[in-house]
Amino acid sequence: MSNIKKDKVISDIEMIYKHGDCKYAIWNYVPKNFWVKQFRDWFPDIYFENETDFNYSVCFSMSLSLSLINGGLMSKEFDDLIKEKGLVDFLVSDISVLAPYAIVRYVRYRLIDNESIPFSSYVPFESEHTKYGDKLKKHLQEKGITLLDDEILFAKVDAGISLENRTEDVRVYNCLFNDTDVWPR
Repeated sequence: MSNIKKDKVISDIEMIYKHGDCKYAIWNYVPKNFWVKQFRDWFPDIYFENETDFNYSVCFSMSLSLSLINGGLMSKEFDDLIKEKGLVDFLVSDISVLAPYAIVRYVRYRLIDNESIPFSSYVPFESEHTKYGDKLKKHLQEKGITLLDDEILFAKVDAGISLENRTEDVRVYNCLFNDTDVWPR
């Protein structure tokens, strides 16, 4: 990605975080189901789950079942399929509430020692999953949402910006998507 794009993203973050806390507004005024209708329209025959949680995240999180199960993570359907096949695939999208940016990635859960372990990739694990990722990316871009990659997500923001959980070494990802102190490092 170009430095101009990275500079724009970092500038957007500085405007948001240096000029006011928006957590109250997000928690109280942003409907968590905002993207549900669009995903239903875009993927009418695929089970998806709205995993949006505004506790420490500032993004909408939508998860499409690419393994064609009618259940999300930790559902009975998920447990049955991962025991049978050893893996379950999802297409996950995080869409920032604060600015027009998103992350689209493929997540594969593998059963290892009776535990579901996630692996994440920007590239599909199965070739037939490409059509879903391409369709989602196209729809988001049509809505004016820019997809971000690791180069931008891992970029450090101004040292004067600190979050509730991430008080130092704050990255673009932490500001636009999830205030976590464990990732990225």
